[in-house]
Amino acid sequence: MPPKIKIFKENIIEAAFTLTRERGWEYINARSLALQLACSTQPIFRVYKDMAELKRDLFSYAEGFYNEYIQGRINPDNIFLSIGMAYISFAKEEPNLFRMIFMNNHFKVNNFIEMTDGDENAMIAAGIAAANNIGIEDARLLYAETWLFTHGIASMLVTNSCAFQEKETEQMLRNAFTGFLRQIREARGNG
Repeated sequence: MPPKIKIFKENIIEAAFTLTRERGWEYINARSLALQLACSTQPIFRVYKDMAELKRDLFSYAEGFYNEYIQGRINPDNIFLSIGMAYISFAKEEPNLFRMIFMNNHFKVNNFIEMTDGDENAMIAAGIAAANNIGIEDARLLYAETWLFTHGIASMLVTNSCAFQEKETEQMLRNAFTGFLRQIREARGNG
């Protein structure tokens, strides 16, 4: 009779997620994962044909975690600011996950506007347009520019390049948003 299976896909992904949080994405390999699971590498390769497949699942799992993190911190009174602040908090609290999701080759866009594609981002852009009395294309540009600014702060925190306080960060985001909005309005003659 074959041995009873003790290590399942969920166990492997959860172990990989834990390792990523603690040590980083680059630490994920069959040997380190087997050590974390207290098994040989055989159960890992029974479930996954290779490490690339496992890393794709891990990436999706981490994105789900990130999305839940952000959703839990959205303030309906100021959705855009609260998303930016949550993004920065995520970078501070989960630096290894942030690096994996946002600072590697999986995250690629070809232009500013492409960053605001997708249903969720389209809803955010529509909200920005309505709240600031601007067109949807201007809202998408404002969203992209503000997101790039926010990502810069988050990246600086992750790489220990700075240690901004929450109030200071919030004020910088407000100032950047206001400045970008003013620039868009002036360019359209609505200053």
